[in-house]
Amino acid sequence: MGFVPIGLSLALRPEQQALYARRMTNGTAAEPVETPAPPVANPISSPSGRGELRLAKLLACGFFAVILFTLVVPLFSKLSWTTLVPDDFFYYLVVAQNLAHGHGSTFNGIVLTNGYQPLWFACIALLSFFTDNPRFIVAFIAVTSFAASFATFSLASRLFRKAGARPLLAFALAAWLTTSCLMLFCLGMEVTLTIPLVLAAVCLLCEERWLIRSPLHTFYLGLVLAAMVLSRIDTLILGALFLAGILLSPRIRAVITARLAVGALAGFSPVLLYFAFNRIFFHSWLPISGMAKQLKADHHVSALPFESLSDYFSGTVKLAVLAIAIALLLLPRLLPRLAAIERVAVSSLLIFPFVYYAFLSYVSDWGLWAWHWYALRVAFCAALVVLCLSSRIRSFLERPIVLAVMVLGAFYQVASHPWKHDDFDIDDAAARLRGFALTHPGVYAMGDRSGTVAYLLPYPVVQLEGLMMDPHFLDLIRAQVPLKTVLAQYHVRYYVATTFEDKPCFEAVEPALAGPHSFHMRGEFCGTPIFRFAYGHKITLVYDLGPPR
Repeated sequence: MGFVPIGLSLALRPEQQALYARRMTNGTAAEPVETPAPPVANPISSPSGRGELRLAKLLACGFFAVILFTLVVPLFSKLSWTTLVPDDFFYYLVVAQNLAHGHGSTFNGIVLTNGYQPLWFACIALLSFFTDNPRFIVAFIAVTSFAASFATFSLASRLFRKAGARPLLAFALAAWLTTSCLMLFCLGMEVTLTIPLVLAAVCLLCEERWLIRSPLHTFYLGLVLAAMVLSRIDTLILGALFLAGILLSPRIRAVITARLAVGALAGFSPVLLYFAFNRIFFHSWLPISGMAKQLKADHHVSALPFESLSDYFSGTVKLAVLAIAIALLLLPRLLPRLAAIERVAVSSLLIFPFVYYAFLSYVSDWGLWAWHWYALRVAFCAALVVLCLSSRIRSFLERPIVLAVMVLGAFYQVASHPWKHDDFDIDDAAARLRGFALTHPGVYAMGDRSGTVAYLLPYPVVQLEGLMMDPHFLDLIRAQVPLKTVLAQYHVRYYVATTFEDKPCFEAVEPALAGPHSFHMRGEFCGTPIFRFAYGHKITLVYDLGPPR
């Protein structure tokens, strides 16, 4: 059965193995039963193999020591801690602190919102119940980033070893994958949970003989899949790919009993409860932040998601894309080396980015940010598994000089990746707006770059992109109600705008980041703004709309 661990196969009694074989051929007489490859000598049992394993463990310790150093150094930085995380992190933090302080799930105290991914929000809310200290918040991001890196490395190493990689090669490949993911973990966004949970779901899914032994085991699988979806709702697409692959495979269908299916559904039930909770308390099935980005006026495919890839096309991303392309070419020839359920898992991960980004380009007219490219990382892991299945590629990668280059490259990548964020203009704007707000009380309104501002300002901020609002606000965007009418409805006193050029009148378009196929609210603001400042090429304007009526 592919590369299912030998210990698990031995856990089945002879009569259970016979039953398993009968189930595998039930209704598929024309398709032969998969038989394990003949046993081979375990290279790790030899002295050289044990030495290689010890060396791989030693390198792993050094690798994570470098990661730990990278994550700890910013804790002692003299820079403002808000420069360490992107603006979107504060959408989580502001709501979490409001909830912890008894104000409910709200970004501004005006409307209830569910504009967040639930599992990551629960983690930040739990932290906020104990402290609001920025130093502890940064420490939280450092700890979760380290834990996510360790989990990603361990789970990926397990998959590579099952695919035939020797310890040093498994270390090198897992280190490269982890380095690529660490860049996302340090952002403090929900993918810190999503990537390890996807890999955990794949590892469990591949343990076919273990899964069919008890409904309790399929319950565990369903629970991990539920956690994966609750970490990012769009991983439902990946879950659907898993399910489709299972249903299309006669061999897998043959071993699925009603009890096993019920166990999986029971484990997956938290997702159903989440949807019901959303509908009852927030009047929407999905997070409002995702719905706000899907307000398209037509069904044209948008190029913005693909164009934004160029902003994040780093060396590791290029490597991931290359590995995925090669794996897709090799996949038809190498699939027979996998068990049926393993074929489903690996194939689903490889095609997930294509389905996911095609879906986004159809339903959304927004560009993508760094954390949206998590799908490439998990597909990268599947691609490396496929490469390990090829004996020629595996032999090439296991050459000493190639291994040395890979190992040194992984250490260099993680050591040269300081934990920092480059949007210093947002931090500067938020600090200046806070100073302005101390003498100008009232409700503020701002679209893009409003997360840090909302965190620092002592007054409510209406998020004009709709990401942290409610379904009613999305109806206003969809109806393209004039912006000034919307601001008056929410009793806004100060409208904050960002521009790249000075003009007598500012032509406001909200949401500003939505593409041409999306609905917008528009307004014209003439006259001298009450407050104006610039940082580089970005100019921030504050317009006084007068006392609310």
